[in-house]
Amino acid sequence: MVGPPIYTPSPAPVDQVIAACSIDGTIVTNGGFETYNNGSCASAVDWNTYASDPCVIDFTDVGVAEATQHTVGGSRLGQINATEAASIALWQEVVMCTGTQYCLEAYMSQSDGDSVCTVDFYLGLDLVFSAQPALEPGANGSLLQYYGNYISRDTAEAASAYLTAVINCDGPAVLDVDDISLYWGVSP
Repeated sequence: MVGPPIYTPSPAPVDQVIAACSIDGTIVTNGGFETYNNGSCASAVDWNTYASDPCVIDFTDVGVAEATQHTVGGSRLGQINATEAASIALWQEVVMCTGTQYCLEAYMSQSDGDSVCTVDFYLGLDLVFSAQPALEPGANGSLLQYYGNYISRDTAEAASAYLTAVINCDGPAVLDVDDISLYWGVSP
């Protein structure tokens, strides 16, 4: 089982923290996984990944019209295709405006209900929300919205954190993840 990175990024420069206070929209880059690098196992630009088997996660083209696609005009999503129990972590550094309420959201669906995948979303070491998509299937395999609220730290030194999705599946499973975002405000 994996967890959030136990180290923290270097403090963000003050100008980046000030700039974060003026961003309208998500501060997550490539949250829809539309930009990727080809290879034997595709990787999403701006995301770090860890998995015991690097090919258990893929950033696959499912097509614009697919029910499992959430990104408007997009065609890609992150797909975990585990043939046995698996632990995966996805993370990227984000810089937040200090002392500000954020909403962290993601769209997910588990199409193989034989096993249960738990997805924990962290900002730094703080658990923002946890979900088990297999227990709440969407219509026709469509992705469901999951979210949680977070108030960023009050100091510029703590404004930089890792946004981490920790995915643990207790057996074979197919889990789709799309449109991870973090923006000012509260959950809908």
